Amino acid sequence: MNKEEKKKYYRQLSVHLLRKFVWKRKSGKNFRGPLRSIVFLVSERYGDVILLTPVIRRLKLAFPDLEIHAVAFKRHIVRFLTEDSNITRVHFAKGDYLVYARDVLLRRFDVLFNPKDAPSFNFLLHSSLIHAGFKVGHAHPNHEGLFDHLIAMEYFSPVVERNCALLDVLHVPGTECRPYLPPMAVSEMMRSFLGGMECGGLIGINISASMAERFWQQEKWGELLEAFRGERFVVLADPKDRNKKKLLEAAHANVAATPVTGNVFEAGEIIRRLKLLVTLDTSLVHIAACYDVPVVALFRNDRESMSRFPPLSPESDMVVSPGPRIDALPACDVKDSVKRMLERIQKRAVL
Repeated sequence: MNKEEKKKYYRQLSVHLLRKFVWKRKSGKNFRGPLRSIVFLVSERYGDVILLTPVIRRLKLAFPDLEIHAVAFKRHIVRFLTEDSNITRVHFAKGDYLVYARDVLLRRFDVLFNPKDAPSFNFLLHSSLIHAGFKVGHAHPNHEGLFDHLIAMEYFSPVVERNCALLDVLHVPGTECRPYLPPMAVSEMMRSFLGGMECGGLIGINISASMAERFWQQEKWGELLEAFRGERFVVLADPKDRNKKKLLEAAHANVAATPVTGNVFEAGEIIRRLKLLVTLDTSLVHIAACYDVPVVALFRNDRESMSRFPPLSPESDMVVSPGPRIDALPACDVKDSVKRMLERIQKRAVL
């Protein structure tokens, strides 16, 4: 048994033991209210959390006095959500345990929502420990007995739609499922750059990703920049890729030098001013959707990524690699997609 198999085995064993000893709930119930407070368990990834924001906004619009609480398992997600005016309070599950017990475990919420659609021991543990009159999760054999209502949707349907299904369970009116980006601090250097940035005049390329399988070669990014010398570009990159960003800025005259973004909100402030974003399969795909920015997204040939996390911008194109890694994607395919998207943007501007 290799390391990954052992990890999976112990996770399944932990979930099995948890389900064996917690108080069982009968799923299939309908929500009858009241709805005065709700607690969300939120993922450790920015993209997953952004895809949960449409639910939070719709709930706050429908119930202005509703208390919305978020339980996070990573500090960067706590920081990400802290300034969201729609959220009453963000709680760090792995911080001060006495504070967490006082503010979360020793109170009772009307509703709890666990957005994980595959068993996660941490999420199921806190789903069991937190007191709530009505608990909602996604249908899975290992979720049986832990929730009052299990949302039954096809696994490969878009995650944003799976999240928004909670609104139907809670009888919340409306149909919009557009995400938004909570505000965060912006550095003086970034604020100065944004002040002089022309809106709708630049194309952004995002060269960073969290997984090796999602990277595209530096020379292919260079080919793309050279193919559109008449356009002006900016390069978005994680701080760990700052040297790659600087090399592209120095090597291509049509690339404007920009500060390295300090957080996802700074990246969002650049993206919202772009004419077009060309990005790897990362959270920036969903940040573009927050501002209806056209996007060309580079994806691996992976059904889960393509079907569950597609671009949500009204103008978007998904360029799919022939293999399980994005680095197998030819530069010509991306260039063709960018050309088509620019033509569509131009036509829309004329109308």
